[in-house]
Amino acid sequence: MTRLLNFVPLAVGAVLALTSGAQAQQLADGVQTTPFTGNVINLPADANPSGDIGDPTGATETQINFETDHNFQYGAFVPTAADANSNGHIDPDEAAQLDEVPVLGRTYSFTEVNILDVNLNPNPAGGANVSPVYNSCEVNLLVPEVPFPFSDSGFIGNCSTIDVNSTLNMTGGLVGNLAAIDGVANISGGRLGSFSMISGTVNLTGTGGMGSNSTVLSGGVVNISSDDAFIFNVTFEPGSTVNMTAGEIQAPVNLPDATISGGRINNSATINGVVTLSGDATTLSGSTIADGGVLNVTSDDNIIDNSWTVEAGGTLNMEAGILRSWTEIAGVLNISGGGDGASNQASGPIVSGGVLNLSGGVLGTGALTIQSGAVVNQTGGDLGLNTDVESGGVLNISGGTFGTAVFDDADLDVQSGGTVNFTGTEFSIDGNPIPGLTLGTTVTITDRGMLTGTFLDGSPVNFNLNSGGPDSFNAGSTLTVTLGSPFLLGDVNLDGMVTFFDISPFIAILADEGFQDEADIDRNSVVNFFDISPFIEILAGP
Repeated sequence: MTRLLNFVPLAVGAVLALTSGAQAQQLADGVQTTPFTGNVINLPADANPSGDIGDPTGATETQINFETDHNFQYGAFVPTAADANSNGHIDPDEAAQLDEVPVLGRTYSFTEVNILDVNLNPNPAGGANVSPVYNSCEVNLLVPEVPFPFSDSGFIGNCSTIDVNSTLNMTGGLVGNLAAIDGVANISGGRLGSFSMISGTVNLTGTGGMGSNSTVLSGGVVNISSDDAFIFNVTFEPGSTVNMTAGEIQAPVNLPDATISGGRINNSATINGVVTLSGDATTLSGSTIADGGVLNVTSDDNIIDNSWTVEAGGTLNMEAGILRSWTEIAGVLNISGGGDGASNQASGPIVSGGVLNLSGGVLGTGALTIQSGAVVNQTGGDLGLNTDVESGGVLNISGGTFGTAVFDDADLDVQSGGTVNFTGTEFSIDGNPIPGLTLGTTVTITDRGMLTGTFLDGSPVNFNLNSGGPDSFNAGSTLTVTLGSPFLLGDVNLDGMVTFFDISPFIAILADEGFQDEADIDRNSVVNFFDISPFIEILAGP
């Protein structure tokens, strides 16, 4: 709204100066006037006007200044969290359905409401919650900024509604429980009460905070930008958004789509949307990535601390940062970077249905367990110090290293029923060629000895298949080697897959009489029409 007085927030204890030719009205105690429209109104103690305040048409604007405590009481219904509707507001008809005395609620329209270190609509013992509604208003709660647990001075009553066209500016104090923020709340001090419902935008700066058991509805946005700001036990529904550059979110909390470049999220967060960590260190310990949730870690300063879980359908993408121990991975863990050796202690089980894709980064000094039904695919990076492949578990390795980022070597223990599949450009056992191993073939290894060779990424293969060494391949385990090419035949557009998108570049190489290893399907060092049939076979798949 356009401020009637071009209002500038006053220092605590300052006197409101009337400007712009607005006409002031000082009400005496007990004056009953309805409505107040187009005036500057200064309310002393005990002034209790009836009806609503302001012009609902917006033709005129009103300023009302509360300089002493007020208690506009209507009815005696004291609501609870269960009584709030989707907007967190108690409607009179709802109260009637509950066989209670209805809350009549006062509506402020196109009004600038200034509350100067006083209590507006308090709830004294035996008193009422008045459910004020602010329609196209600016509400300024101007009290001293006091850190948690905050000051009781400066209070807007329970069940307040800041409508979609209104703005709440707080420097301290408290908005009572069951508030509905449909517009914008700028909170540099003080806090919203418990059980608040947010469908608009809340900006937390300074020492601002949100009370427990509040809910951010779909479409609601919370922006946190101060180290002293915090949220405790708030539910973020799907479709809501969190943007955090500082501050603290205390658990338990459900995170929807969120961008977090600073601050800290404490224990027991549940990630339901797409959360991206960047910037300064952010710790998520004891957290869960639920079905459909995605956590992207993009900064070396980010820390995924102990006892976290990726549920089936959840995904953790580690592009950077530090990874610590987990409870279990039943979803997907993609590691393409991060870790600095000993600081990384990534360890825990990959359970049935879980997948770990390691293409870069360092798992560090932890212990990785691949349980039955789990798969680990390593194309790069460092697998870490200790890896156990249990019966029914599968480890596929085509590149990378094994513990050398921390120590000279690591322990790979493949138990009976476990499977390890190596893919590289050359293999031998005790220096001798492996019978039957040709390009594109897979051979199961039953002999034991020193397996050497080269993985697809050029990394060396060096495993002692005999018992008693640092590596252990149980006689009941399965070990295969596949002789491949450092490139994928048919992947002419180099996207890592053979699909219909490779047809056009394949035809272009044919037409230009060019050469590309991925297009030379018959491996005769020439790309010509003899490569068409095998290319179609690869494209069609098995």
